[in-house]
Amino acid sequence: PDTHSSRFITSNGLVPDASCAAEHILSLEEAVRKMTSMPASHFNLKGGGYYMRGAVADVIVFDYEHMDTPFDLRQPAQYARGVTHVIVNGLQVLRDGEHLHTTPGINIRQNAK
Repeated sequence: PDTHSSRFITSNGLVPDASCAAEHILSLEEAVRKMTSMPASHFNLKGGGYYMRGAVADVIVFDYEHMDTPFDLRQPAQYARGVTHVIVNGLQVLRDGEHLHTTPGINIRQNAK
């Protein structure tokens, strides 16, 4: 299995901590935009990146106060802490922090501009 650490920390690495917000480096809203509507637009995903009726969106439910990215090269297969639920293409992938071994994602490179 692919256990490279980047597969486990990439998205969570964009979520700013309190010091980022205090120093006006990156707001939570801007981080969410960089993980949703911005890549959907870049990859020309029609209706993607927005959470609204008729849109195509993956959903991540997280506890901002408990977000953490455990990083250990000896044990790279660690999911971000604070992420409780993930829904991809309408199917739940993570429930209460536990992976359900579903893989409903698609390769978006085929839809790139």
